[in-house]
Order: sequence, then structure tokens, then C-alpha cells
Amino acid sequence: MLHAAPDHDYFNYLTKKLHVGNEVARCALAITQAVRLRLAGHAFAQSDSEVLAASVKHRTTIFSIGHPIPIDTAVVMPGSLYGKRSGHWQNLRVRCGLRNHRVRVIEFSRPHKLRVASGARAPLPAPRYFVATANGWM
Repeated sequence: MLHAAPDHDYFNYLTKKLHVGNEVARCALAITQAVRLRLAGHAFAQSDSEVLAASVKHRTTIFSIGHPIPIDTAVVMPGSLYGKRSGHWQNLRVRCGLRNHRVRVIEFSRPHKLRVASGARAPLPAPRYFVATANGWM
């Protein structure tokens, strides 16, 4: 997709120093690129321990029912996003969908928490999707 020298160094750091799999490294790299290109004014932070805590699921056919993009690998990892409007950090759950070793879609959503049924609360906002194309991120 999009490649630059610092991104290549980050990919090598993840695969050679941290010994994470190619899927996780590609996903972490695509997340930083998507935030840099699509979320101007926001900042995304992901510690090494969060990258190491990523879970990989193989043999997945579609990304989600609401967003049926064909994928064969799904990577889920935590992260934090600094919102320019809110002015504070939010914990996020980031899902990446890969097909043929290329990141096809990224989903940013809040982590699911158990809710106690004590009154009505506002529903969580819909997750934000970024779809990878040949020209970059949509």
C-alpha cells in the first residue's frame, strides 16, 4: 500500500526486535498510516506490550456482517487514541482484516465492557472503518 522509510524501520523493529508475526506487524504499520492520513490532529499510541498482546485469527472469511469485506486473517489489538475535540486519551480496540498478506480494512472501536442494567445509557458510537484501496485509505 503506502511505504516510507520510517515505516520500514518500524516494521523491522516489530518483526526482528519484538519477534511479532508478519500479520501483527503489517496491522500495526497500517494503523499508524491510517491515523496519520485520515485522522488529522489525532494521535494514536500503542505500546510494545499492546502489540505483543495482539490476537490473530486465521481462516476468517469476512470482516463483519455489517461490513462484508473478504479477508482471511483478523488481528485484534488494544491501543489509545487522543481526540482533538475531546482533549483526552481513549482506550480503543483495533481490528485489522488482511487478505493475501495485505491489510484490507481497519476498525477502531471502544472495548466492550459489561454493563449493569441500571437505567438507560447512551449507546456506544458506531465503529470507524478505514478501507484500504490501491490508492491508499478511504
